[in-house]
Amino acid sequence: MQAHINHHEDGLTATALRPIKAGEEILNYYGPLSNGELLRRYGYTTPTHRRYDVVELSWDLVLAALQLELELSREETDAIANSLQDDFEMEDSFVFDRNLDEADSTGCVSDDNSFRELPAELEEQAKAFLKAARKLKPDAIPDKRKRDEVYLAAVQSAVSARLGEYPTSIEEDRDLLGQSSGRLRLAIEVRLGEKVLLNAARELATTKLAELGVGERAPKRRKT
Repeated sequence: MQAHINHHEDGLTATALRPIKAGEEILNYYGPLSNGELLRRYGYTTPTHRRYDVVELSWDLVLAALQLELELSREETDAIANSLQDDFEMEDSFVFDRNLDEADSTGCVSDDNSFRELPAELEEQAKAFLKAARKLKPDAIPDKRKRDEVYLAAVQSAVSARLGEYPTSIEEDRDLLGQSSGRLRLAIEVRLGEKVLLNAARELATTKLAELGVGERAPKRRKT
């Protein structure tokens, strides 16, 4: 990324972001776009833009996980969720990204591409649900530590369920990349980027659970 294009009414201006050697390829910086957005808008992906990948997690998956964690009936779950509608603006889904800075004035980006935090909106909504649920089942959420544990475990389960919606695994997609070309390969690149991001979110939830003293645990399953 060595040049930025500015759009004017009567033309374009290309501004170099750093010294360019003779014969060196000049690359235009398109901004902090995910590979999915790059593919939709311009028909390509790049390794550099993997850092800006995004993926959505639906509230329905989180709600189902919270229901299992608290051993609520569907009727109880719906009643709690509906009780929040009047004074809480409920979101249908949440965007996961790495929340990284854009390129600097020379077009360079940081080498740190780590996933550092779960969406604040997700935490706020899930904990509002848990606060309301405590009125129904105070013994299930006796204190803040248990509330945090239930929240993180639900996120862990919901993210796992979201990963399960894909027809392939991360390993299978990596294998497919080496066997594919053209637009199919680009689509797999986008799908793989989403899975890597979700996996990083799940690992972060697992790490935070460990910090609470909660070890590895088997996911809860709905009773039949």
